[in-house]
Amino acid sequence: KKLRTVGNPDTRFQEDALRLLRGLRFVNVLNQKLLTTTKKKKPDPTDKVRLFDFEPETWKSIKSNHTLLKTIAKERIKEELTKAFSQGNPFGLIGLLDEAEMLAILFPALALTKHVDQPIRYHPFDIYSHIILTLYHLQEINQNYLVRFAMLYHDVGKVGQYAEYGKNLSKEEIRTLLAGPLNHRFSSAVLAEEDFRKLGFSHKEIEEIQRYIREHHTPGEILLGNPQNRAKRLRKLLSEAGFERVNNLLDINIADRMGMYNPLQNASDLSDSRYLKKLLLDLEQEEGQFRAKDLAIKGKDIMEHFHLKPGKIIGELLEVALDRVLGDIKNRNKPDQIFANLANHLKNLSNRDGTHSSTQEK
Repeated sequence: KKLRTVGNPDTRFQEDALRLLRGLRFVNVLNQKLLTTTKKKKPDPTDKVRLFDFEPETWKSIKSNHTLLKTIAKERIKEELTKAFSQGNPFGLIGLLDEAEMLAILFPALALTKHVDQPIRYHPFDIYSHIILTLYHLQEINQNYLVRFAMLYHDVGKVGQYAEYGKNLSKEEIRTLLAGPLNHRFSSAVLAEEDFRKLGFSHKEIEEIQRYIREHHTPGEILLGNPQNRAKRLRKLLSEAGFERVNNLLDINIADRMGMYNPLQNASDLSDSRYLKKLLLDLEQEEGQFRAKDLAIKGKDIMEHFHLKPGKIIGELLEVALDRVLGDIKNRNKPDQIFANLANHLKNLSNRDGTHSSTQEK
């Protein structure tokens, strides 16, 4: 089965260049539907899977006219890309865009990751291959188009990071890197803002994409930390971001780890990541999203109890209280316990720098 234009393909694409992108999306969607249908049937080794393809002259015209994409209003391109990434196989679309020489036009930062090798002890693939593998795994478990776009750009900043720092860093160099703007989580988010703004994405959509990119290592950091603190750290993340965002981050973490391995080989043990998913679900069902407003005390209570005036210190003390309560919401969210903990905190502040020395409890 082949997709062809009505009449001369050059004429059709020059009439409306969006047909270039729409044609790729149609073929990708139709192939995904065929593959899905085939998987549901009882396997028969004599069956031949007939996939959709482009009629040769149509495909030749798509490639020769690919620069016409630059003439399309960004709002129309954004609509097509959103449809494609909301459907079943964005991984397949990226492959078609690459083959049709459109990748660098639509996703320039992603195109620059091709053939950029990574440290072999962490990644056996170049940056681009790793990214599209993670997208492949993510689309199997998460349908959110913004999460998928974040996965597409989560590591694009590594190009600049490797160019500046190289790939075999000392511990001191790693500390310097993580504290600076070339930390790929931050530089990737900057590149995403640049490219998705040019594609017509809204400020709100771009912020969401950037948030996932900046935080995509957070689940891994929780797993590498003290196992006894995992529930508390997950509660804090849940408090700040909400269930849906945290669940999306955990999906990104799983896909990122799976993208480090050849799909034909056994992937890494993901039991710890899946444990976090279960823990998140348990916390959501048992406790919900616990935030500062859910504390047993309010800012005015702190001011009255410690004879403090309104100011920055009140917000800081609420954060201290929240951090403490998140360790054990059921038993610690009690006024007397919160005030006792804050009294110790203020005492430590006073001993450290002499501030709040006149603060007294009732």
